[in-house]
Amino acid sequence: MQKLTPKSVWVWLCCFGITYQISPLAAQSIYTFMENGRSNLRLQAYEDATKDFTNALIINPQAEDAFFYRAEAYAGLEKWDEALRDYNAAIELDPHQALNFSARGAIYLHIGKGQEALADFNKAIEIAGNSAPYYAKRAETYLLMGDWQKALEDCNYALQISPQEPQGYLAKAKILYEVGQSAAAFTALKTALKYDPYQEPIYTLALADYYLSERMPQQALQEYEKVVQRQYRNKKAHLGKAQALLELNQLDRAEEECKRALQFGKQDYYPYAIKAMIAYKKQDYAKCNEDFNTFLQAAQKPSDYYFAALQVSRNSENKAYLAQAQTWLEKNLSQSSHYHTHLLHVQLLKQQQKFDEAATAAQQVRWLADEKGYDIGLIQTLIAQLPAVQITKERQLNYAMVAPTKNTDDKTPPTIEIIEPMAMRGFEIVSEEDKITIAGRVSDESGIDKVLISGNVAKLELDGRFKGDAVLTKQENHILIKAFDKKGNFSEQQVVVKKNTTATTQVAQHSSVSTTHKNPMPVLGRNRALLFAGNDYDQWADLNNPIPDAQAIAKELKEVYQFETEIVENPTQDLVLEKLLEYTQKAYGAKDQLFVFFAGHGQFDEVFKEGYLVTKDSRTQDRAKSSYLGFSQLRKHIDNISCKHILLTMDVCFGGTIDPMVAMRGEEQNAGASLYDYIERKMAYTTRRYITSGGKEYVSDGLPGQHSPFARNLLEALRSNGGSDGLLNLDEMFNYLKNSKALQGEFGSNEPGSDFFLIAK
Repeated sequence: MQKLTPKSVWVWLCCFGITYQISPLAAQSIYTFMENGRSNLRLQAYEDATKDFTNALIINPQAEDAFFYRAEAYAGLEKWDEALRDYNAAIELDPHQALNFSARGAIYLHIGKGQEALADFNKAIEIAGNSAPYYAKRAETYLLMGDWQKALEDCNYALQISPQEPQGYLAKAKILYEVGQSAAAFTALKTALKYDPYQEPIYTLALADYYLSERMPQQALQEYEKVVQRQYRNKKAHLGKAQALLELNQLDRAEEECKRALQFGKQDYYPYAIKAMIAYKKQDYAKCNEDFNTFLQAAQKPSDYYFAALQVSRNSENKAYLAQAQTWLEKNLSQSSHYHTHLLHVQLLKQQQKFDEAATAAQQVRWLADEKGYDIGLIQTLIAQLPAVQITKERQLNYAMVAPTKNTDDKTPPTIEIIEPMAMRGFEIVSEEDKITIAGRVSDESGIDKVLISGNVAKLELDGRFKGDAVLTKQENHILIKAFDKKGNFSEQQVVVKKNTTATTQVAQHSSVSTTHKNPMPVLGRNRALLFAGNDYDQWADLNNPIPDAQAIAKELKEVYQFETEIVENPTQDLVLEKLLEYTQKAYGAKDQLFVFFAGHGQFDEVFKEGYLVTKDSRTQDRAKSSYLGFSQLRKHIDNISCKHILLTMDVCFGGTIDPMVAMRGEEQNAGASLYDYIERKMAYTTRRYITSGGKEYVSDGLPGQHSPFARNLLEALRSNGGSDGLLNLDEMFNYLKNSKALQGEFGSNEPGSDFFLIAK
């Protein structure tokens, strides 16, 4: 987490330099320790980070930032006491810094100390005023304390302050899920991801957790993989992967993920509950009991026992283990108002075929739902699944209040909630596959008999979740989802799914481009593309996709737009400069164009205020940056190439700092001129334009075997074949890229009115 109002390290050096007489050498040492520490924080190398910040504090014991960041590192190690001690020190040094209180409040929230967390978030709000993230965290605190109405009030106020605040939507998702509104929670999660400008793993992790809770392990696994690609040391993602793989019966892989979760969370004990169920499925019951005992010796909170009981419920039908899980859950059941804890209790009783006790427990859950204002759909569906049984007299009345009977005059049809795909709620659905998976939830007071998807029976879980596939036979497919209750009432929803036939018709579209131009195309000069891509690094972390990205882009440029392409893979600093020198010495015509592409690591130095391209041989410990290529140096070299029309495209972190002002300028439109005249006029001006994958920020590499978000959008632009007129210019290209946080601008000797054209052959 970055501080909202970051202070320059040099500021506090100056402030305390008089008292401590810090020498220039010591000042540089502090700066180095702070930079290394923050870098280790980003890499989740928390032990190393604590050492770096400790060294900074040895030189300057009054460094509030060092206390703050060391607290973050301790939190990453789950050393809560040490983290709280450092936050206390930071607050004592700077009691007017809202983020200090908020960060300490987040620790209290995590360890379940609601009152302390509430006090800190109140103070943060008092200092900062209308800060949406602080209201969102206070909302989560109220939820912890069992007051979901106050939680929702804070959450709604956060979104009123900032309608695109992802933390607000994340908090809202947690609240809605807790009260049983699963579909609405899913919508809130997807909205949080939509508005997250930095693609923070926390939101993807929350979506993965949601899929897991909804018994969608395959979808959960995909989201956890995304988190691991961004943060390999994220123990929660590895734990989630282990749970998903366990439910998918991929036991060896699940065991490997447990090992990683324990490796990166040495004080964590949750993986032992997963390991126990892996051993159970492998019929190693001694190992199963051993791992559960390890877990239970460390378990302290009600949520711990819920977690263990949930694993048993989902992965075992052994009545002895189910009874043990029931015992764990009941330890804290009377103290818990959490809806899902009570629902799990009913489920465990049902799995043991203790229908009499399950009915009584279900009644209590129904009362809890009415008292707390929870959505009763979940418990009603579970009640409807309880069979008619012989009930003892003392429980007969209670059971009659909650169990459906044959005489119930139910004329209300079931309710249907669609969970997947999200686009069903108000958006057009497009699929490139021959079938699509429909998942959702149904509920009815009389119980659900069956759910049909396009006439086929869907898989129906005890709690009302359903799932099934629909085959897409036409370009526009009308899929009917129909739910029947046990009284014969039914409801239905129709979903329209369009099958994307672009891929199969692309050749036909491409061949027709040249005959559909309304205006003749001018003959441009020679088009060249020079692409640099780095996957492998000597000292930096390797990447997955730059080389495949460059290869795919080069293929489109060559086959569709008649570019001569050259790819330089894993270039060293010298090789980049040599290749640019080679292109500087080439001869160019007045209408020639050069497309230059860089994909790989980038870095920004706060001291020099300069962005850098990281090459294969760049050193991590290089304060002088002599092994890096400064963006100002790249601008100069590329500007000196004598080609009149150059487009520089950069898919690297901090690529936007290629422009010292990180500027983005507009461009005049065609204004009705003929296409021929328009291109001729634009080609008269010198072009030095750039498009980058981000500004002063980190950008995503993407999943292995896929493209980065920027490269995907660039390829989409190239594969448009220039649209109906066969022409793709900078504005049109940028329209495809802007959703990936891309920036555009100019550099060097660019002239107003310039452009860069891709003309499909």
